[in-house]
Amino acid sequence: MQGKYWKIPAFALVLSFCMSSPRLSAQAGKYAASFLEIGVGARALGMGGAYIALSRDISAFHWNPAGLGYLKRPQLAFMYASQFGSLASPLASFNHLGAAMSLPGGAGVAINWVRLASDQIPIYPELSGENLGQRLRNPELRPDGQPLGYFSDVENAFYFSFARLTSFEMDWGYNTLSFPVEIPIGVNLKYIQQTLFDKSATGFGIDIGAMIRLGVAEMFNEESLGKLAFGFLVQDVTTTVLTWSTRKRDAIAPKYRWGMAYEQPLDWIHGSVTVSWQTRGRYGRNNHLGLEVNSRAFFLRIGTSDGKLTAGTGMHVWRVNLDYAFVGYEVGNVHRLSATIEL
Repeated sequence: MQGKYWKIPAFALVLSFCMSSPRLSAQAGKYAASFLEIGVGARALGMGGAYIALSRDISAFHWNPAGLGYLKRPQLAFMYASQFGSLASPLASFNHLGAAMSLPGGAGVAINWVRLASDQIPIYPELSGENLGQRLRNPELRPDGQPLGYFSDVENAFYFSFARLTSFEMDWGYNTLSFPVEIPIGVNLKYIQQTLFDKSATGFGIDIGAMIRLGVAEMFNEESLGKLAFGFLVQDVTTTVLTWSTRKRDAIAPKYRWGMAYEQPLDWIHGSVTVSWQTRGRYGRNNHLGLEVNSRAFFLRIGTSDGKLTAGTGMHVWRVNLDYAFVGYEVGNVHRLSATIEL
């Protein structure tokens, strides 16, 4: 066996093999910057990631930057997530930190930082002997399990986002009935940076999102009805290119996503129920479904993300939203904790 073999987490294994093997070079572009698919905000993740038509807080930069047009007050947000393994000793850690504020005229801006890091990835020596049989017969040829050293995989993304909300009344066309229409449009400018072993890469990208939100109660002159929203997102509009220190370039092609959500007030619980659906297109057309029930300041959520169960809960205390999400995977369950503070 020539060269070295690395015992590393699956996501880092894919990246390192794509860099070193010409036969797999086509996969590098497909999975380049895949850490950005993990998701930000425990509320959205508890609802299966079906958030493109619901995002109206600081986490909108990830799901649909148009939602930043709904900001009313400055917000701070953070999230911590262990990527498999235990909370104390995860295979990797995923973190988010951001700040956002509203501007006059129905606009909003935000700056966000997303980071995935896997430290202490061991490097093992090449195997001695020519085959397994030799190592079974000769104990001196067997590896002792001691690594030669360690390396890290660190991936960062920095977002600058801007959105603007336009509102107007639409004439229904009869009985002088009209209903409100809200159309926010937003854009992300993002800088991606990655360091894997002794190699590094950087790249710039642009995302554009839009939303249409309709007042169904006014549309049908029925006070018990709620709001219907549609969301649209194009990521990496101009094709994001990651340029490595090895001069290799990974192109991230544009991705198109859309979804819808309906929010129904429920007076008998002093809250509402929200149902949402979304498709995500980077690795195939996967369906995401979400349901949230809130009563006063408490929230219960459940969803499905490409067939994987998600669930979560949250609470609102003063100007702080605390959220928790559970996401099930074949290789292990993942827990998400996030908080949003309104200033």
